[in-house]
Amino acid sequence: MRRLFTITLLTLSVQSYGQEKEVRVKLADDVILTFVKDVFDPKGKKIERSDKLVISIDNKLVFGTDGEMPRTYLKKGTLTIGTQIYDLQVDGMYNPWHQDYFNDRVFKLKIEGHKYKIIGGFSDGAGYYGVEWIAFGQGCTRTILTDDEKIMFEYMEDK
Repeated sequence: MRRLFTITLLTLSVQSYGQEKEVRVKLADDVILTFVKDVFDPKGKKIERSDKLVISIDNKLVFGTDGEMPRTYLKKGTLTIGTQIYDLQVDGMYNPWHQDYFNDRVFKLKIEGHKYKIIGGFSDGAGYYGVEWIAFGQGCTRTILTDDEKIMFEYMEDK
């Protein structure tokens, strides 16, 4: 019985690992973040290394790893405010959360007039990084992507 349970558990883990995972964060009644992660495939990518550490992929800095090859990447991010949907800039964002555990409590919304500021962080247990997006009118941009602890804990934690 134990062997059957172990085989079933391993099969489910392998099946779920190769599929996209989507999470949603409700920041306010009409403000929702949606993130999709997928398995990272290094084939066909330009991987830059320094002392065996992965430092860039396709000429973009890598966030979310401790120098190892990423296992997953943030495939898509959207911010929905009422009926307006913004595509979030997610390039360079890897290993955003650990398997099925996503911590939605690290995301915060700050509204300044008509400007929406979204602050949050991603981590799969190592390689924590912070991000900030600003949406205003028809536009949205990523204003911060960092693994600098000073920025994350002094600026981002105060928001």
